[in-house]
Amino acid sequence: VTVGWLLVRIRRVVRGARAARDAGPIGALEAGLAAARIPARVAAIFASEIAAVGLALTGWFRRPRAGFAMRSTGWLLYAGVFGFLIVVETAAAHIALAMWKPMIAWISTISSAYALIWLAGDAQAIRLYPVAITDGTLRVTIGIRWRAAIRLADIASVTETTDVPAGALSLALVAPTVLVTLRAPVEVVGLLGRRRRADRIALTIDDPRGFIA
Repeated sequence: VTVGWLLVRIRRVVRGARAARDAGPIGALEAGLAAARIPARVAAIFASEIAAVGLALTGWFRRPRAGFAMRSTGWLLYAGVFGFLIVVETAAAHIALAMWKPMIAWISTISSAYALIWLAGDAQAIRLYPVAITDGTLRVTIGIRWRAAIRLADIASVTETTDVPAGALSLALVAPTVLVTLRAPVEVVGLLGRRRRADRIALTIDDPRGFIA
C-alpha cells in the first residue's frame, strides 16, 4: 500500500526531495516523503532505509561532494573489516542453523545480508557527503546516522580537540578532531528520526585547521 501510494505521488516526492537536496540523502528523501503526506516519523524511517540501500548500490559510481572529509580515522577500513567478518560469520551460522531449522537459517542469512547493505550504505554516505558549508550554514552529515544544519551565526567557537568533553554530543568517527561550540542548543537528527539537542558537538575532520579557518 505504501509503495503504491508513493508511486501515485512520485512527482511530489521528487519535487520535495530536490528542494531539500542540500540536506543530504536522508534529509532530501524525508522532505520528499513528507511532501507526499507520509507521517513525519514514518517518513524518517523510510528515508533512512531507502538511503542506506540506494547508497550501497549506487555509491560506488559517484563522486564525493565538496566539503571537509572524514577519512583520516580509517573508519572506511574498519567498515570493510566488519563487512568481511559479517560474511564469514553468516556463512558459518547458516551451515550450523540449516542442520537444525532451514527456515531460521535463511532468516538469519537475509538479516545479515541486510546488515551488510546497511554498513556499505553508511560507509558510502561518509565518503560522498562530507561536512560542508553552504549558504551560511554548516551542514553536518555523519553517514546515515546523524545530520544537522547549523547557521554559522549560531557558532560561538570551533577548537581542535582529541577527546569529547563532558556534556558534549559526539558525532565523531573513532576520535574527534574539532569541537563546535554553539550559542544555543540546536537539534541533531539521528537514525530513524531520533532527535537530540546539543550546544557542543564533537566532529572528526581531516583538516581541522582548514575547517576552523
